[in-house]
Amino acid sequence: GVRANVLSFGLSGIERGASALGDICSIHAGNRLIVFMHTEAITLVAISDNGDGEAWMRLLLEYAYSQVLFTLTDQVQAILLKTPQYDVRSLIDSNATESIRNLLDGFDGHGCASFLTSGIEVIHPIPPELRENASRLLIHAARNGRGSGEDLFALLVVGTKLVTIVQPKHPTSQLHTSDLNLILTFVGKQHGILTNDLWFPICLPRFNSGGFLYAFTSCLDPEDTQLSIILISPDN
Repeated sequence: GVRANVLSFGLSGIERGASALGDICSIHAGNRLIVFMHTEAITLVAISDNGDGEAWMRLLLEYAYSQVLFTLTDQVQAILLKTPQYDVRSLIDSNATESIRNLLDGFDGHGCASFLTSGIEVIHPIPPELRENASRLLIHAARNGRGSGEDLFALLVVGTKLVTIVQPKHPTSQLHTSDLNLILTFVGKQHGILTNDLWFPICLPRFNSGGFLYAFTSCLDPEDTQLSIILISPDN
């Protein structure tokens, strides 16, 4: 299937640039489809023999690449352009590996519609007044965050589903759905999130692929609903 092949490539065999592939974007070989995604210094490959379409596989590769940037930022491109023989695997720890696996699992599970429609799974139905009260609490939390200034984003989530989000009013400063999917997948499926308060760097590629923001997560109800709060700040 496509998932295992992408994992094998993404974690063990990231190639430098398009090399001799030129402008080749896909290859059909019998029932097998091979799709390439070229970036500055990295070429990602997906292989499927189960009828997946090229557009779907390309979307998967885009998310896999975004998940790499989520951990490393696009500075990984500069490293490889300067030192093509550099082994990227030394920068990808077990948490990053697990994050990529969790993301790709989402393409095979019930949550794949979120990726296909560029949408977000939300908790529903919730009475409007309850969601509004939750948003007010988030605004208060964002204004009194753990950093030296106000937090950029504040979210209430249950697993990989969104309850409510507080973010800047201007559209250019808001989270893109792909970045939001990366956050929800990481927090909802990463081991240790539900049992510890964590503070860690993240890169949101569609927001700013060149630098880190800092996320604080805390599970407010680990025994029952697993309701969690996420605060994202420019301050570390």
